[in-house]
Parts: sequence; structure tokens; C-alpha cells
Amino acid sequence: MPQTWSPALSRVEASKNRSASNGAARPYTLDGVNDLSHEAIEALPAAIYMTDAEGRITFYNEAAASLWGCRPELGKSTFCGSHKLYRPDGTVLPHHQCPMAMALQQRRPIRGMEAVTERPDGTRIPFISYPTPLFDAAGQLTGAVNMLVDISERKRAETTLAEREAQLAVFVEHAPVAIAMFDRSMRYLAVSRRFVDDYRLPPEAQLIGRSHYEIFPGMRQRWHDIHARVLAGAALSQEQDRFTHQDGRTDWVRWSMAPWRDANGTIGGSLLFAEIKTEQVEARRALAESEARFRATFENAAVGVVLVGPNGAILRVNDSFARMLGYSVEELKQRTFQDVTHADDLETNLSILNKTLAGEANSYCIEKRYIRKDGGIVWASLTVGCVRTADGTVDYFLSVIEDITDRKRAEARLAERNAQLDLAHKAARVGSYSLDIPAKAMRIARASAAISGLSHRTMEITAQQWFARVHRDDIGRLRAEHIRAFKEGRRELVNEFRFVRPGGEVRWIEARSLINYDHTGRARRMTGVYIDVTERRKAEDHKSLLIAELDHRVKNVLACVAAVAQRSRESSKSADEFLEVLNGRIGALANTHSLLSRSRWEGVCLGELVRTELAFCTKSECTLIAGPDVNLTAEATQPVAMVLHELATNAAKYGALSNGHGQVSVRWRRPARGRSSGKLVLEWRETGGPQIDTPTSTGYGTSVICDLIPYELGGAVDYHLARDGVRCRLEIPAEWLIS
Repeated sequence: MPQTWSPALSRVEASKNRSASNGAARPYTLDGVNDLSHEAIEALPAAIYMTDAEGRITFYNEAAASLWGCRPELGKSTFCGSHKLYRPDGTVLPHHQCPMAMALQQRRPIRGMEAVTERPDGTRIPFISYPTPLFDAAGQLTGAVNMLVDISERKRAETTLAEREAQLAVFVEHAPVAIAMFDRSMRYLAVSRRFVDDYRLPPEAQLIGRSHYEIFPGMRQRWHDIHARVLAGAALSQEQDRFTHQDGRTDWVRWSMAPWRDANGTIGGSLLFAEIKTEQVEARRALAESEARFRATFENAAVGVVLVGPNGAILRVNDSFARMLGYSVEELKQRTFQDVTHADDLETNLSILNKTLAGEANSYCIEKRYIRKDGGIVWASLTVGCVRTADGTVDYFLSVIEDITDRKRAEARLAERNAQLDLAHKAARVGSYSLDIPAKAMRIARASAAISGLSHRTMEITAQQWFARVHRDDIGRLRAEHIRAFKEGRRELVNEFRFVRPGGEVRWIEARSLINYDHTGRARRMTGVYIDVTERRKAEDHKSLLIAELDHRVKNVLACVAAVAQRSRESSKSADEFLEVLNGRIGALANTHSLLSRSRWEGVCLGELVRTELAFCTKSECTLIAGPDVNLTAEATQPVAMVLHELATNAAKYGALSNGHGQVSVRWRRPARGRSSGKLVLEWRETGGPQIDTPTSTGYGTSVICDLIPYELGGAVDYHLARDGVRCRLEIPAEWLIS
């Protein structure tokens, strides 16, 4: 301590002594403090400052200014020169509540109170304050002096120590091995959770402070001796030791025990590390037993067992595999698995093998072909697992080979039969099914999937999904037929219903089913076939339609013939004329009927119809027929044919075709514009015939020409008897034309 402090300290002591001699317990006065040299105070490493009785700062040294990080204004700043003050818990400490203020208010020294100062730059410094009030000779409070001790280093050391202790506690608590720390009397100082678990102690047991021998009262003398040797300074361990628990069960333990020493090097107790190794010990024993079993299994297995190196070399092989391929064991050890693999399967086998070598898989199973020594082929099911080294690379492969040649032959025959059956089903549009009635699950054959329009991969569906495809007009009837059959206990059932394919197409299905019942008489299963009878139903419907149509047309033809006969008789002058006219008109009807029959009543080409009606005229120069390809509907063909027949008959009797020099021109077209747009316009024109006199009366033929098309087809006819020949214009609406 600098010498300048000695007189002042002497006076302080003298003042304290006077106070004591007066018998008054009050704070001492610091007489002569002004005698202290500022140089001595500045030289002190501690922060020191002084205030007057009202707390105004009257002096501070450089250490105080450094601690505060600022220079408070003397005579104005009060109680403390800190920019801001905080309590140790981080809450704000007002200046008028700081230790210096407390010392002035309570007129007594405040010792060891901690606080935190915050500098203007935000830095916080923890410190301990030692404020002491000052009194004059009369005992009046004159101010106070305070020393601030920076405890940052101590705080950091305490924090670090606390962290280390917490880390140590966490390590001991959660260590993967059992740890126990004892004092010299073998009382627990610390213990890990693993120790409690491994030694099967109650989780809530309080071990700290209790004797190890109290916790394990039946401990053998051997362990007492071990503890004594460790406390004498020995470090002991054992890799595999049997430990018997209090409940009689045993574990294999690896342990080590060593003394721990205090700062003076004196042995303070012992530290035990223990690890239960029961699983590892038993695993080693099990491994040895497993290896013995493996050797026995390897040699005596009914299937082939082979150890193969990563390069394909056969390392070890049993007799079964050697017999399978017709080699001896020694011969196979001189070969690789590539040598005995069929060429067509080698690439696939190597591809999967390389994935295993690359670590993408640890095992695989394939079916492949091997080549026997005599050149024969052996089909085998190959199951391969790999054994890896510590770095993950494959050490060797373990292959199990089962001869499946007979199964493959049977599968080939079965596949051939199934293919033939599927082909037959497809050709006949027949599919099979099986319905589990309680489970409401249906299994269908591929042919059934094709009939119903489902994916070929769809083999199982629910009954609800199936019935959802049945036509809504048939679903109620179909369910009723099923229920009635079940109630009656019928063994066979035949249904016909419509099935709606996913695209909306409707197919007719005939289902022929066999029903199985359980011992209580409940229906359990339906099996049977589905037959696509759509074409048959269409044929039947078409047949019915044709019969109805034939009936209708026969009646129409008979009615038409009757009407023609009646009108022909009325307009004929003799029986011969009547027969001639009637034969001609009935022949026209027959010709038209032949044309319709050839077209299956789907319509007749207009050009063919015109040529048929003018076929009696063998000279080509007598007729001119021209027009685009136009087809008349079946309904329009008969009226147009009858009109053309009457025109041709009149031309042959009285017109251009009666003298052998005239000509008939028949032309037709479909105007794109004008009043007749879209209609068919046919023009009949005769030239070169005899002069025509205007008749005094209208016959049946003229009535047919002028009235039949407007009446039957809603068309128009313009019929004119010119002196040089007949002119006739027919207009047929577009609705009677086939595009």
C-alpha cells in the first residue's frame, strides 16, 4: 500500500477508537480525508468515489471513470456515476436505491452488495460495492466514500465452473455406461442413471450419501477386497465378470475401478465404471453355436448352398448343389458362378449382383437357369444374401439354390392351357367369375375383364363395384332373381341383363351360375360364367324388327297393288288393256322391290332406278340419263319409281319412244342456291316423238305423275304436255335423300 495512505488510515483508526471509547456504535468519521493525496487515490486499482451528504458526487478516480465508461459531472450526478444500474437478476436499479444511497440514508456502511453497471456503449460490468458514510468531529454526516470492486473475472469463472459442473452432472447422469463415485467410506457422491437401471435399483431410490454396502447388503467379500485395494491406490478392471443381482438373476459385466484424488493428491474415494455385457457374451456363445449349426446345415441341406466371392468365384459348395449340376465339389470350386449360369440369364444376374456390390441392396431373389456338366438346363430359385466387412464392402455372398425345373415345366404347361382357355373365352366371349357372398368380393377371369371393359390387371373387385355397372333398368330384377334363388335353395341360376362398360357401351350378358350353400342353408358362393350375348340379342331384335317390317311392307304392297288394280280397271277400256297396264305397274313395283332388297332396304341409287325403268328401251341413243350420285331413302324410292314408270310407259305408247326416232332425256341435280336449294330436281324431257294432242280427260297414270310425290313426299311436280314432247319437273325434299 502507498505510504500516503498511512497517516490517513491512522486517523481513521483514531476516529474509530474515539467512537468506541465514547461507547457509541456509530459509523466512523474520516477526519483528514482531504489530506489524502489525489495521486495516491488515482494510483489505486480499485474504483473509488466520494459524495457529499446529499449524495452529490464530489470526487472519483480514473479507475471509477473506467468502470463506469463515462465521467459524471461533479456536484450534479448523485449516488453513483454509472450510466445505468441493474440488480444481479437483471432488473433496473434506480440510483437513489443503490448501495451508496442506502449507506447515506441508513448512515451505516453497506458491505458486499452486488450490482451491475451499464456503460453508455451498452457494456455491463458486475461489481461489489463497499460504501461507507463519513462524519465530522461533531458526528454530522458529511458525505460518503465508496469502493467498487470489478467482479467480472470472478463471475466468468463462476459461470464456467457452473457449466462444467452441469456438464459433469449431465455426463454422469446420461453416460452410456454405469458410473458411480464414492468417498473413502464407499458412500455415494454421484451416480448415473444407467447405474440405477443396470443394477435394477428403484428409480426413486436416494443413493447420494448412502453406503454402497447398504444398497447391496449381500455383496461378496471379493468386492470388499477390491474396494480396499482401489482406496489404497490400485486401479483394477475385468473384461468379463459374472454379477448376481439380489433377485438371483445374473449378468455379465465389464468393469474398471480407480481412486480419485483431491487437489492435494490425497485419495478422496473411488470411481467405478461398469457396462453390462450379457447380450454380447450370450451373442458370442450363440454365434459359436450358430456356426456349428450352419456347418451342419450347409453340408446336409436338401437344397444347394454356395458361398460366392465378390468376383463370382465359388468359395464353398455343398453336395446338393454339386449333384444338381452333375459336378463334384472340387470341380465347382475351380469355377465361377458365371461359368455355370445360362447365357440368357447372366446379364440380369450380374446387374442385380452389381447393385448389391454398390450397397443398394443386401439381398435379392431371382429365378434363373444353370447349365449342367452334361449341357442340360436346370431351373432354380436363387436367394442371395451378402456378408459385409466393417467398411461396408461385400466379403462374400451366401446363395441358396432350389431346383424348380419340374415346377417350371408344370407352369409352362399351365400357361399354355390358360392361354388356350383365354383364347377360347375371348373367341366365344365367355368369362368366368367367383362371388364370395358374405364377403361381397368377386374374382373375375381376364376374359371377364375384357367383356366388362375393365383393365386386364383387374382380377378382384367388390360386388358393389360390379353391380354398379349393371343397367339401372335391370339391377332390381337381377337382385330379385338372386334373392328368390337363394330362398328356394336352387343350385343353378341363369340370368340375362345389360352391363354398362366404362365408356358407356351397353352389352347383354348371360350369366350361368352354380350356387353353394353352407350347412345352415345360407348361400356362400356363386361360381359361373358370363357369356356376351349382345350380338345374339341384336340378331333377335333385328329379326323381330324384320318380321314386323316385312309384315308392314307386305300389307303396304298388297294395299298398293289393290289400289293400282282398282284404278287400272277403272281407266281401262277392255280386259286385255287392263291386264297389260296392271302387269306393267306390278312389274314396276317388283323391280323397285328388288332394288330395295339388294340394298337391304337402306336406299336406292337414283341413277340405277332411272335405268331400271327405261331398261325396255334397248337403244342407247334413245335415252340420255345424267346426274350426280344421289341415293333415295327406302320410303321415297317407291313413289319416285311409280312416277318414272308412268312417264316411261306414256313415252313408249304415245311419246318420244313410240316411233323409234325420238329421245328421252332424264337429268337431275341438287341446286346450291335459289328456291330449290338442297332439294333434288329431276327433269324429264321428250323430243322427236309424234305430235301430242292435248287429252280431253286425265287418266290414272297422269294422276300418279302429278299427285303421288306431293302427297307422299311433300315435293312438287310440274307436268306439261308440249307439242314437241312431254316436259316434267320433279322436286324431292332433302329429307328423302341419303347423304
